[in-house]
Parts: sequence; C-alpha cells; structure tokens
Amino acid sequence: MDIKKNSKGSWISDSERRYRMMLNIVTTSYAFIFFAIFLLTWYKVSFFNLFSGISFILFLANIALMAMHLPLLISKQINVFIFNVILLVLMLLNSIFSNSNLGSSMVLFNLVIMLTIFRFFNLNEKSLKIISIVMLFYFLFYCFLQEELFNTNSKGYIVLLTYIYSVFYLSTLRLGKVIVPIVTFVAFYSIQITDSRGALLGLILFILLAYFIPSRIWGKKKFLVILNTLLTLGSIVFVYIYINLWENRFNISLEFFDKPLFTGREAIWTELFYSFKEHPIVGLGSNYDIVSYGNLNIHNSMFNILVIYGIPVFFMVMLLICKSIINLSNEIVNNNISRIAISGFYGVLIVGFFETNLIWASNIFPALFLIAIAYSTRKS
Repeated sequence: MDIKKNSKGSWISDSERRYRMMLNIVTTSYAFIFFAIFLLTWYKVSFFNLFSGISFILFLANIALMAMHLPLLISKQINVFIFNVILLVLMLLNSIFSNSNLGSSMVLFNLVIMLTIFRFFNLNEKSLKIISIVMLFYFLFYCFLQEELFNTNSKGYIVLLTYIYSVFYLSTLRLGKVIVPIVTFVAFYSIQITDSRGALLGLILFILLAYFIPSRIWGKKKFLVILNTLLTLGSIVFVYIYINLWENRFNISLEFFDKPLFTGREAIWTELFYSFKEHPIVGLGSNYDIVSYGNLNIHNSMFNILVIYGIPVFFMVMLLICKSIINLSNEIVNNNISRIAISGFYGVLIVGFFETNLIWASNIFPALFLIAIAYSTRKS
C-alpha cells in the first residue's frame, strides 16, 4: 500500500488520498452550484419564485454528501454521528406526533446535515477567493443597483451576508486596511437605509468580533460557550422580554430607524408562546393554524425551532451549533479566515433574532457555509 503525506502533513494511504480528492471535487462543485442558486434567487423576483422549492434540491444534495462522508464520519467523529442519528430520529418522531409537514422537517434536516458534513470540507484558497470576489461584486450590485421589490429586511440581510463574504478577499489585499473600512461604511449605510434592525446588529457584532476582540479572549472556550449561549438560548430570552414589554405597553421611538419598536412580531410571538406551553415536548408543528397573522412566519430562527419542534430538538440543535464552533477555538485564534468566518456566522445568528434566516431555504446555505470555510483552515 502506498502511504504518503497530504498537504496538511498527515500520513494517508493512496486509496484514502483518492477518496479525499474525490470528496474535495464534489464538495467544491456543491459549493459553487448552491452559491450560484443563492445569487440568482436574490437577483430577480421571478428567479426567487423559480427557486422557491430549493429546500428539496438542497436536501437531496445533502443526503448524497452525507452518504459520501459516512466513512469519515464513523471513523473520526463517531460521537457526532450517534448524536445526529438521535437528533434526526427525534425530528422524525416530531413530524409524526406533531402537526408538521414533510417540508418543514426537510428544512431542519438540511441544517443538521450541513452542520455535520461541513466539518469535513476542505475548500482551497483559490475557490474561496473566487467566491469572495463574486460576492463582492454582488454586494456592490445590491448596494447601488438592485431595484427589485424584495422585502427591505431581506435586502439588508443580503447586503450583510455578501459583505461578510467579500471581506475574505479584501482582507488579503495590500491596501486591505484602507479598503475594508470603506466597504464597511458602504455596508453600514446600505443596511441603515433598509431599516433592517437585525442586519445592522449583525454588522455591528461582526465588526466587533472580527476586528476588536483580542486573540487571548477568542482562545478561551468559556468565551465561545457564553457567546453561543447568548446567541441561541438568548434569542428565546429576547422573545420573552419583547413579549413582556409589549404586554406592559412599553414603547420607545427608534429614531435611527423609520419604524416603531413593535412591528407585528409581538402578536405572533405572544400567541405562539402561550400555545407552545401546552405542547413543550413535540412543539406546535409546522401546520399550526396561527390566528394573529396570515401565515406561520415566526421571524426568529431559534424560537421557530423551539415552538415548531419542541424542547428536546431545540436543545440538541443548540448543542450542535455550539460544539461545531468550540471545536474551532484554535483556528479562530491563529487564522484570520477562520475568525472572519465565525464572526460572520455569529452576525448571522443575531439576525436570527428577527428573521428565520437559519431555516429559510433561500438563505440557509450561505449562512451555514461560513462554518465550512472555518473548518477548511484546520491543520489536521
């Protein structure tokens, strides 16, 4: 058997080397395809409607990738494999015993599978550079030329997401320390005029984490645990506080935004909160007939997972997210790309306080792929 070192210095057999090369080709193709779909989706409303069923396509692709990664998953991450099997079984039982449809279960399946297989992605620098440059041009397009009648919150989020991806390339330029602040200002202004509070908070958090938190803080796993808890479980606490403020008729004027503090989410969250208390284990299900709003748009990613799928599934998803990031503590300290990626993902999480961006089929892929980029920087 021919034994060689790979590019990261580990000894591998010739057959394993071919297997990993095949995986790299497939995963890179997967990334380019779904980034292209994401860009087309938000280019025109007609394309948005065309790709409305992307969740099923993504699900099939993720199942295929999961099957291809099974040898690695079982041999190197057996605990993660067992954890995910338990979680997927719980989700399946939830869809049976709660009032859920297959489509909603598919969305959460996508989230769980991607958080798992992205641990094994090895995106090379050239591919990341291509993605980052394309996202930079799309960012500029959205800031200055996009005239499609998309929801303003969606526009703000697309600006944030494409800005984060553009920083991967811009930060490597010789004049990056000059260009990045200029592009950041453009992002800040473009998001502000959309009145997207979630996207603006996401941008602010990204800037703080990527540029101002010192490495010695990032290197402490307690910091990552606290940050993960604040941005997952904290999202539920945020909903609870928001409901209480509304019920106690508290209101303030947000002069920075051309919208009131309460914009309708409070009625949705209040109804779901009290209904959920009757079904805390299996949740309300995705077919819950909401009274306070025309359709079941919960406007909060983690609260959506909690009330639709129940407490056990919620906490297991929360643990999966937390563990995925804590495993990267060394890379976040030592690698700028990893720090940008994880800071960007945290920015995405705080947008989830106001939107279902983590489980919305049109946005879930680029949001979670930040995890794949961070794992691509690992040395072993």
